[in-house]
Amino acid sequence: GAELVRKHADSPVTVLAEAALAALTWTDQPDLALPVLLAHAGGDRARVALYAAGRAVRHIDPERLPDLLGPLLSGPVKVTSRKAAVRMLADYGPPATMDILRDAYRAGGQHRDVRAAVVSVARRHLENPVSWEILDSASGGTREEVRAFLDVRPWSIAEEHRPRYAALIVGACRSADREIRREAFDELPPWTRWAGDVSALVTDRVVDVGESMTGHDIQDLVASGGTGWLGEALDRLLALDAADPAPGGPGADRPARRRAEALIRATTTVIDSEVRAELRIPVRRMLGAPAYRSLAVLTLVDLGRLDDLDEIAGLCAGRPDLAARAADRAGTRLRQLPDLIDVAFLGPLITRLTGRADPAGGLLAVALVRVGATFGWADPWRDRLLALREHPEDAVREQAYSIDMT
Repeated sequence: GAELVRKHADSPVTVLAEAALAALTWTDQPDLALPVLLAHAGGDRARVALYAAGRAVRHIDPERLPDLLGPLLSGPVKVTSRKAAVRMLADYGPPATMDILRDAYRAGGQHRDVRAAVVSVARRHLENPVSWEILDSASGGTREEVRAFLDVRPWSIAEEHRPRYAALIVGACRSADREIRREAFDELPPWTRWAGDVSALVTDRVVDVGESMTGHDIQDLVASGGTGWLGEALDRLLALDAADPAPGGPGADRPARRRAEALIRATTTVIDSEVRAELRIPVRRMLGAPAYRSLAVLTLVDLGRLDDLDEIAGLCAGRPDLAARAADRAGTRLRQLPDLIDVAFLGPLITRLTGRADPAGGLLAVALVRVGATFGWADPWRDRLLALREHPEDAVREQAYSIDMT
């Protein structure tokens, strides 16, 4: 029975003592086990004792738990024991539990891991105003405290609390701690729906080339950051690149340009038509910068729906290398837009590009006419390819002859 097990709880034989502590909650008096188990919270057997206490606490009147567990929150016990006491109070304590945990959180000299444990509990009880007091304090606290509320997804939070919680995430994005800023921005995308206007925040993040960002990081921000900021971000990056005091230096090779390229790549993968259309304006401004002209032309192909290929051909004038790359890109873009694989749309476009009689127009036409294989080279696809084999430009004829219609 319980009496026999308790006799061995203080045994000098570790294996026997730990077995007795673990067995206390399985006796006929599990409600009497908790005080015995908590007495070991500061000793070498705290791990086993607190694990068993997690079962024993279920048999205790919730109103008694503050008196039993409260002393552990700031007493001379192991940090892991304090954290276990926080979790037990949160799961099984009375309605006033959050007030008790707030006081433990604010206690002078409280260990940062215990404060983080309280923050983790607070985020699960957002209906209690005291929880928001804790979270608001944590937003200016240690890394551990901030991380305790960062790792949360919107769908785990009640709808009515999401705007206020999103404000915590945004606040962490402005932290003076670089690591916290990075982690907060990782968590920001799913919260932008409730975060209000984050365009300035996202712009500053993308433009700060001193902050390390992967292509995936940028893509997430582009996909979730809404509209109204891409143009400013790209313009600022181009200005930074123009003013780079050490372009191609040993520390970094034109970081602003690399960030601009990454931003463009990220935007061209986004489905949202408004976001894609927003980028076209600053990209057109890039056409005036020789160092960016190729990037601008290819980006316009990626952003468009092939209805601007006449303009693209004109922009490639005198640049056969660019014309070839634009043609490859146009072929890729067509495969991304299967709804445009239709003779009513492509037929006149191919005829018009062929009729330009220049390398760019001809190469673009060849890239589009390849889709004729989908239709078994039935007319009018065969006729259009044959016309390209008679093109005045050698490069176009070569490309046309490379297509096998058998």
